Amino acid sequence: MKCFLKSQINYPLTFHSNEDIITVILTDKKLGICGSETIYTEHHLECLEFLWKKHGCSNFGLKFSENLPKWMSNMTTKEIEDDMINVLLPPTFYINTNVQPNNSRWYRYSCFGPGSKGHYNIAAFKDTIVSNLISQDDLYHHSHVVDGTSLSDINLGSCTRMPSSNPWIAIDLREIYDIRTIEIIPPNCCSQNQTISVYAFSTDKFVLNDTVYENEICDYDIDLLTGYERRVIECLPNLKGGRFVKIQEESNNSLTLCEIYIYTSDLALGQPSYSSSSLDETSYPGAAVSEYYKLGECFVSIVEESHQWLSVYLGGFYLIRSAALLTKSLHDLEIFLTRQHPGLFWPPLERVLCNKLKNISETNFPYMVICLEEATGEFIVVYSLKDLHVCQLQVWGEKLTKSGENTKNIALHRPVALSSVHDQKYSLSYFATDGLSDSNMAATAQEDNPWISVDLLRVYSVKNIGILIRAAKSGEEWFLHKSITL
Repeated sequence: MKCFLKSQINYPLTFHSNEDIITVILTDKKLGICGSETIYTEHHLECLEFLWKKHGCSNFGLKFSENLPKWMSNMTTKEIEDDMINVLLPPTFYINTNVQPNNSRWYRYSCFGPGSKGHYNIAAFKDTIVSNLISQDDLYHHSHVVDGTSLSDINLGSCTRMPSSNPWIAIDLREIYDIRTIEIIPPNCCSQNQTISVYAFSTDKFVLNDTVYENEICDYDIDLLTGYERRVIECLPNLKGGRFVKIQEESNNSLTLCEIYIYTSDLALGQPSYSSSSLDETSYPGAAVSEYYKLGECFVSIVEESHQWLSVYLGGFYLIRSAALLTKSLHDLEIFLTRQHPGLFWPPLERVLCNKLKNISETNFPYMVICLEEATGEFIVVYSLKDLHVCQLQVWGEKLTKSGENTKNIALHRPVALSSVHDQKYSLSYFATDGLSDSNMAATAQEDNPWISVDLLRVYSVKNIGILIRAAKSGEEWFLHKSITL
């Protein structure tokens, strides 16, 4: 057996096929993995992974893959480290938004990529702006592109049409969002195809036709073919947050669109939410995932509870990379994923820990939480043994192919009938199955033997029934979860 000691190397030592020689290298130190930082050489993948994790990314992610060919070329370790630090710095166009501070948003994007798109259409029923109002009668009004109706027949009053000379339409999202995906429903008629470009602006400067910068382009010169059901546009990686999404016709044709959907990568936004309890009628769980964060409107649980939790259904089976919490109590919190509905099964028997928070200082922006392990599930749960006060919960990750049928809510958006209605505005029957845990609820008038009925539209084998109800009298928990196992 032969033994060698090296004080300096310029590349990682490797295992030799000669059975008399086995090389042992120090894998937890930069010098042992990468060698001298001043020598030009082609570095091994193990070295680059070590350096990338050293400078802040727990996951190899998007920016690592983008720059890997460059870093594996003839460079010094010092040059690679400097470049990695520069890559993780947020660019100047990453402005502050209501979503997250610059460094958190860019870190999440750099380390984990854009993630899967969320389920909530932030364009629905927003204000629209158009280049001209020449043909804006009721049949082709520009508001039809955000009315939530995906009919592609232009004669049914669900499309907008604008004449030629490079027309455009813009949607005011009212706040700045990270735009992830835009979907467009074209008309199923008309002889000519359309060529469009899509932009996102933080201000309404586009009305003045100001210069467009690269980081304001979602995609350009897109062929929008008539007869296709839906055109999906993934915004370019360097797109900054935008409030106004503009669609411009580029081929001097008329612009005819039937619906526009816009999605962020926040998986929790607008999703069904549940909790162990709520302090009062303004502290419902849906406040933590609502589209418009209002100062002082947060989810708050009952302090006296022994187990306090807030849960959001993600709409499928996901690998969760990170989450963000805006809360007044960032101490002794546990965040985990489960496939079991917490309102039906508490505590969930199957749960995967994302992370634990202890004694984190209160912040004015959502605090970003990185999942330490491969956290997968259909429900994300924020759990505490103390008070639970969550104003915003945002979640990012990738959708997996594993089926989630075992927790599917078969009553969601199904027809509901009540024996009577307590209030024609706030107590309508469909509030019982709208998926929202807010202050609107289905309620009957005071009567003998009131009832509620849900039509599931087909025959099912029902395993569990969960009911979110209001307290019977004041002074008790505002919302109570009741579960029945059949």
